[in-house]
Amino acid sequence: MKKLDLDALIDETGVDSALVFNGDGNLLKSHYLDFDGNIAAMGGVLLTMCKELIEDLKFGNSNEMIIHADKGLFFVRRLDKDEYLALITKNPSKLGLIHLKLQAIS
Repeated sequence: MKKLDLDALIDETGVDSALVFNGDGNLLKSHYLDFDGNIAAMGGVLLTMCKELIEDLKFGNSNEMIIHADKGLFFVRRLDKDEYLALITKNPSKLGLIHLKLQAIS
């Protein structure tokens, strides 16, 4: 995967913020986000729980996690073996554009 430019990705998808973290929940970088370390840590916990659920259900490998709430969207995609991109938006209708853009950079 080519080097990820978070500012360009935020601009092209219209999301509010973005962060990159590892599977342990350690923040690697973020843009336009308060409490980014806490969000990275919670994202790591969620990914671990989802991975175990997917294994128990024998669904294979998971490459994305989407939390769709009334007032926003938390989208996570695996970038590398142990590196994840999270995009956060208050406009859940951005999901299609997020998928489209991430297919182009994968």
